[in-house]
Amino acid sequence: MTIAVAIRTGTAVVFASDSKVTTAAPSGVDGEGKPVFQHQSYDNAFKIVHDRTQTAMALFVGTVNFGPVDAMSVFSRMELGLDASPLIQDAKILDLASTLQARRESVWGGLGLEKTRWPGPLVLLAAPPAQGLAPRLWHLDFSKGDPVIQELFLTGPGVFLEGSTQQTLSLLYGFDTRLRMSLRDTLSASRPGVEEAFSRFSPDSPINKINFWAMPIQDAIDLAVFLAQVQIQMERFLPGPPTCGGPIDVMVMEMSPEPRIRSFPGKQLHHPMGPRP
Repeated sequence: MTIAVAIRTGTAVVFASDSKVTTAAPSGVDGEGKPVFQHQSYDNAFKIVHDRTQTAMALFVGTVNFGPVDAMSVFSRMELGLDASPLIQDAKILDLASTLQARRESVWGGLGLEKTRWPGPLVLLAAPPAQGLAPRLWHLDFSKGDPVIQELFLTGPGVFLEGSTQQTLSLLYGFDTRLRMSLRDTLSASRPGVEEAFSRFSPDSPINKINFWAMPIQDAIDLAVFLAQVQIQMERFLPGPPTCGGPIDVMVMEMSPEPRIRSFPGKQLHHPMGPRP
């Protein structure tokens, strides 16, 4: 898994992600003769990429490979041309989802497994608007069979989290989902009653105090990296293997003075032994 952070201001979108990535490959069969997937993680992936026209950027979460090829490489070679009208953008997003799904089917379709058991990523996707200053954002979910597409932040700027987010969610919203469920069950309270009790506290949560509309890009980058670091550092001290970690990569889509994508990698390729003296 990973920690994926998206922050949308009034004029930009910031993606931040750690470097740990998960891949999957068939490894033997189970008692019913169905393939069993072996999952493997790596520590130095670049999970935020843009297409060749630099009109779309995407952040990949979850199991990211289509057989021998990772989804980031597939996406970065596409020419999406998403600097178009909303109707054309929506059509191209559907085409993108269909293309990625066809790629998954060509790799996993011959294994005799239901689509819901195919490995697949979650994708955060950003593209410039035809009008206005706020980039559009989509969430594409390939983890449940056929892709599910949802547009995000329809009501304005804010934060969206994906992947390993429990510690960051607690920091931003002041609650833990499991705590709500435990309180409801322990106190035999109704779900609406628990939600109402927490809503009285929510105005004091950090997420409700931050003005994302006028936030400068550098501050949005700082916040995105900070949120990713919170999750990474907390996992360092918690039991079990960490599900995210490594350097944090950042990519920004800004609309002013004109649409452009800027990359701020947290790492670079280097010789493991370092330069010779």
